[in-house]
Amino acid sequence: MPGKTVDNTNNIHSILVVDDEEHIRNILCEILSSMDYNVKAVENGQEALIEIKSEAYDMIITDLMMPKMTGLELLDCVKAIAPDIIVIMMTGFGTIASAVDAMKKGAYEYVLKPFKLDELVYTIKRGLEKRELEKANVQLKETIALLQLNDAIASGIGEERILGIIIDVTLKEIEADVVTCLLKNNETNKYETRLKHSKEKKYFGKLLGEIDCESIDEMYEQGEVLLLQKKEIRKKFKALPQAKDIVSFISIPLKIKNKVIGTINAYSFTQGHYFTDGQCKAAAIIAGRTASIIDNAQLYENVQNTFKDTVKSFAYAIETKDKYTHGHSEKVALFTELICHAMELPDEDIERIKLAAQLHDIGKIGINEEVLNKPGKLTIEEYEIIKGHPLMGTRILQPLHFLKDIIPIIHHHHEKYDGTGYPDGIKGADIPLGSRIISVGDTYEAMTSDRPYRKGLSHAVTVTELVRCAGTQFDPGIVKIFIKIMEEGYKKK
Repeated sequence: MPGKTVDNTNNIHSILVVDDEEHIRNILCEILSSMDYNVKAVENGQEALIEIKSEAYDMIITDLMMPKMTGLELLDCVKAIAPDIIVIMMTGFGTIASAVDAMKKGAYEYVLKPFKLDELVYTIKRGLEKRELEKANVQLKETIALLQLNDAIASGIGEERILGIIIDVTLKEIEADVVTCLLKNNETNKYETRLKHSKEKKYFGKLLGEIDCESIDEMYEQGEVLLLQKKEIRKKFKALPQAKDIVSFISIPLKIKNKVIGTINAYSFTQGHYFTDGQCKAAAIIAGRTASIIDNAQLYENVQNTFKDTVKSFAYAIETKDKYTHGHSEKVALFTELICHAMELPDEDIERIKLAAQLHDIGKIGINEEVLNKPGKLTIEEYEIIKGHPLMGTRILQPLHFLKDIIPIIHHHHEKYDGTGYPDGIKGADIPLGSRIISVGDTYEAMTSDRPYRKGLSHAVTVTELVRCAGTQFDPGIVKIFIKIMEEGYKKK
């Protein structure tokens, strides 16, 4: 029974069965096909090698003792050709030595014939889950490589700073008294003033009047720029500047792919100072360059946001492998945000600390799943592995320049207020504020959640523990704020 034809165009796992006994092949194909896996069966190792060179498989289930090529010989070849394929070894003549040998060579599991169906199905599912986690690791590394490349070719200068530089250059280049930049709101399609610079502050406010943007747009559509002197200016303003007459006015469109996204406007209030055609052309060149830079800056910001979301999605993907920690980082981020708002931190700091909370456990992607999900008490060696996740998180994010501000927060989120934490043993105010905030939210979420080895603790018991450890494990001020937040309405359901 050959099984289904392998189809790798969807997300269904593909399994290759290798056994010289036809009835075993038939049984496995029937079972696995009924579970909606793509299955194919061959009778020896040589045929298996032909298959894996022409098709992509997630798993191979192979007999140990076969003519032409043994299962161990096939395992060696598979690991050389496609090391990521999960291999399950079966045999009716198993010994401890052969089992150890198979595991040393890279087999995922060793199954004795006659196998129990439920045990084999469980082993297959576990193996494929491991395969998915390994794929996530690879994808994360590829994403980070793309981030590094993007970070290397982009300046990282924000749009606001770019506009400020451009306006300052325009102000100086054409000897204007005031230069403004208006950008269109994508939702309303209306112009909004983003920046205005001048030689003297007296030119700001209502003194600048109100430009008739609709009239200017019509001229932009005809491919024109505006250079207006004296009385001509009145036609392009809904409300003229107060107290002082405009002597000369330039308006240049900012275009991206022939679409007007904004405008740069230069004002002269100085009697006798009229802008020239040459200055108008200079302003047009600057505007053209500005539009290009804004386009690149917006693209760069979009790419950053996309990759940030991708990195976060991989961080959350780790949690999906364990029902006990699913959603943990998002809940910690919620508590973190509540604390930050209660402390009245600046919006920029809140966003930065919240992002750190969402990514605080990303280092666990490098930790073996069996250690992460162990239901019993961890050994000393296993606990040391778990303690390595802040350092692993730092190494993962270190090359990403635009995440540099959140790396110290993630690195130190397991430090203790009295200096007995890890990885660096720093204490008190030396621990970044974001790390101290996350530590409280992280502990509350962990203690009130179910774990393989215990049920989640009650809100009251958890708060008592936070109070007990305030000043030793936690910043006492942050604990006080967090408890107040809980008392005022938010409690874990």
